[in-house]
Amino acid sequence: MSEASDKAQAGWRIPRACQECRKRKIKCNGLTPCKTCQLRNTPCIYRDYIRHRRKKHENEEATERNSPRQASPTGVPQRTASVMNDFPNSVSATHMASPSCRMQLYYGPTSHFSLMQHIYRDLVSNPASQPEPSGGVEEAGAGLDLFSFRRIFFGTPDFHENKSLGKGDLSMMFLPYDLAKLFLSRFLSSLYHLMPLRPKIYYEQCLDKLYNSSPTDHLDAFAQAILLLAMASAALGTDHFAWGDVLFERVKASLTAFDDVNEQGRPNSAFLHLGSASRKALAAGLHKDVPHDVDQTPENIEERRVTFWSLYIYETWFCFHVGRPSSISLKDVAIEYPQDPFIRLLVQLCKTITRSVTEIYGQRHESLLHMWRVARSIADDIRGHEAHLQQALGLGLDSSIQAGSLGVRQTIFITLYYHTLLLTFRPFLIFRGHWQRERNIALNQSSTHVTNYPRETPSWLNEACNHAITAAQKTLHHLCEASRVNNLVLELRYHGYFFGNSVFTLIYEFIHNPNVAPVYLP
Repeated sequence: MSEASDKAQAGWRIPRACQECRKRKIKCNGLTPCKTCQLRNTPCIYRDYIRHRRKKHENEEATERNSPRQASPTGVPQRTASVMNDFPNSVSATHMASPSCRMQLYYGPTSHFSLMQHIYRDLVSNPASQPEPSGGVEEAGAGLDLFSFRRIFFGTPDFHENKSLGKGDLSMMFLPYDLAKLFLSRFLSSLYHLMPLRPKIYYEQCLDKLYNSSPTDHLDAFAQAILLLAMASAALGTDHFAWGDVLFERVKASLTAFDDVNEQGRPNSAFLHLGSASRKALAAGLHKDVPHDVDQTPENIEERRVTFWSLYIYETWFCFHVGRPSSISLKDVAIEYPQDPFIRLLVQLCKTITRSVTEIYGQRHESLLHMWRVARSIADDIRGHEAHLQQALGLGLDSSIQAGSLGVRQTIFITLYYHTLLLTFRPFLIFRGHWQRERNIALNQSSTHVTNYPRETPSWLNEACNHAITAAQKTLHHLCEASRVNNLVLELRYHGYFFGNSVFTLIYEFIHNPNVAPVYLP
């Protein structure tokens, strides 16, 4: 009997099988080449190492040895892959809007809801009995109810909308001219700087045409819609906020493109519509400059560039907000930056946001210490934008609060700047909170292994957490001061997200370290 036949007999065990047999999931006789590869005339390749699987009793012994977790040379307990994936977890929830309408949504690890879920678990759950999230995604329904954030998570309105508002002829003068002029002025002084698609004078001319239209000179439907949407977004920050709903309903009633818009100002709705706009822009080739042989005016070329990069800014930071993938990849983009210095400034910052998403949240790290080195590199990249701020606005990061439109741009950049820093280092803060809780449980138990648990947090981990805490504190400080000095900043709902995220970050910290509560609470 041949050697190959001998090894294939029952009772024989070979140390390893070739890759071809592994792929086909068939028995290998361990020769070179093996019988299967010889018959099929395929390359017979073996691994360079032999994988040794533990026996059942070996697994039990290893579990006993490692309970509680042993400290590593860096001072941080060794954690399994499942626990390492636990601290930047994603969340999902299901909502029954009606017996026939069931909605299930997901938000990723960079979302505000993910942090809220960590706080919820630490406040109301029994740490010893908490199940590991399945695939890094945890059910967050109870946490949403505790913090009354279900409405924001799902975008469900908190009132019964009057669907009859705003119906009818769009050109009908339903809004007093003085109020319309106020709304447009507020828009051009604030949110306009995030999407300066046309010159300011264009919007002012559109308003005059809307209120003084003639049969020969009137606005087309899309120009009217853009104007009303601009006024609606500005109205939400004034005492006349109810007009925002009315104006928005008028646009929905006039354009079939808005028929599927059922949610206002909610994370999921904004993400979906930004994604749709991004894909349409890419399909239309808006991400590429106009060929030189095509006759285009400089104004049209600049408008194309501003439109695409404004969309990129919104898409990037909003995907960062909800923790979901972006529809725009810079690898596919071949269009010059616009001339607007503020848009160029935000584009550079959004590139760093993409890097944080990819390198901190988008891959598994061999250790927390390795992730700390990556985060420090990203932080250096973020700080490099201070020079760009000086070039764009003539301001430094610590300059005094500015009034008017300049102050709005200053606040928009600073909130995004510190928010990027905060989310880059937030996983370390959550890790330290989980670790401190587990360490306290181990120290409070009468265990013979408590001496293996380090009592001091490594200095580099504290430093990483301090970056996140400082970013939250500076965001709150700037928003409070800017709201006191600049009324345009005070009226922008846009800033509420950054305010809330920073507050919850500090809340998470003093849950695990009560000594700092007197410092953070004021």
